[in-house]
Amino acid sequence: MLALRAGPPQIVTFCAAHKKRQFASAHAAGFISLKDDMSNLRVKWMYGGALAIVLISSLILTVGVMNPFVPMPIYQVILAWIISIFSILVMPLIYLLEMKLISQSKHFSIIVTALITILALLNLKYFWGAWDYGLKYQGELHTQIVAIENVVGFSIALAISIWSLKNKNKNKNTVASYVANFILFALLSWCAFPYLGELP
Repeated sequence: MLALRAGPPQIVTFCAAHKKRQFASAHAAGFISLKDDMSNLRVKWMYGGALAIVLISSLILTVGVMNPFVPMPIYQVILAWIISIFSILVMPLIYLLEMKLISQSKHFSIIVTALITILALLNLKYFWGAWDYGLKYQGELHTQIVAIENVVGFSIALAISIWSLKNKNKNKNTVASYVANFILFALLSWCAFPYLGELP
């Protein structure tokens, strides 16, 4: 009788331990799966974003002369003089390097927000200094449209990056940071720091 009474607690203990191990295994598997999903997402944003930035940078090749909807960032113009068509690869390479080095950092959202804020302020200062040149050489309409494009673009990027900082959901936070970061590089490849001077 003693043996019979000793049996059930042992069986219960064994079953509880077994279920605990199963739960731990399932939890670990779920964590690994989530980590793999985030890693795949990062790779997609890294290489897909770089390709998109190549296409955006290539807009400069579709027009003979800059216009309000295809303005030329001043550094793109300078790089085109130095390395010709290869200038369209510079910004995508910087984007790839940035994503590879810091996109997995737990402070990535903060870094992106800081970059957007600093570059937005520098861009504002650039417009302040180049505004008269833009009016003189590109015309009032061109200068105003490009300025609006920059204000809207940087505002959207900054709003998304700030939202990512406040969001408690890690997945949404990460995706929002990737989006804000991509918008920043898209702006730098398209309309930020536009060349507003006399055409060469």
